[in-house]
Amino acid sequence: MYPDVYILIGANVRAMFIVFASVLIAKIVIEEYKNKTMLLLFSYPISRKEIITSKLMLIVSLLFITMMLSNIVFAGLFSIINIYFPIVPFTLTANRFLGEVINMVPFVIASTGMSLIPLYFGMRNHSVPATIGSSLIVVVIACAYIPAIPW
Repeated sequence: MYPDVYILIGANVRAMFIVFASVLIAKIVIEEYKNKTMLLLFSYPISRKEIITSKLMLIVSLLFITMMLSNIVFAGLFSIINIYFPIVPFTLTANRFLGEVINMVPFVIASTGMSLIPLYFGMRNHSVPATIGSSLIVVVIACAYIPAIPW
C-alpha cells in the first residue's frame, strides 16, 4: 500500500516538472532562437556546443534538485498526515522512508532525461507550443500508472 502511494506522489511530481522543464526549455533556448538573440551569443568566441550545453545543464540540474526536494517534501508530508489521519493502515518507519527516498533517485534521473525530449520537437520548428505540447504527450506516456485493484 505504501509503495503505491509513493509511486502516485512521484508520478504527480514528475508530471509537473516535465511540463515545467518544457517551459524552461521554451523560454531559455527556443525563444532565443526565435528572437534571434541566440545568434548574438554565437558571435562570442565561445563554441556553440558549450553555450547550448551550459543552458541545458542549468535546466537539468535545476530539475534534478527541485524534483528530489519535492518528492522528499511530499512524501514526508504524506507520512506526517498519515500519523494523524490514517489513510494507509501501515506505519512508516525511518528505514522505510529512507528506502523510498533512495528508490526515488532513479525515477528522478529518468524523468530529468525525459524532460529533454520536448527540446527535439521545439527545435524542429523553433516553436514554443510544440515544445509544451510534446511535454504533455511525454507526461501522458511516462506518468500513466494504474494501480492493481484487488477484487
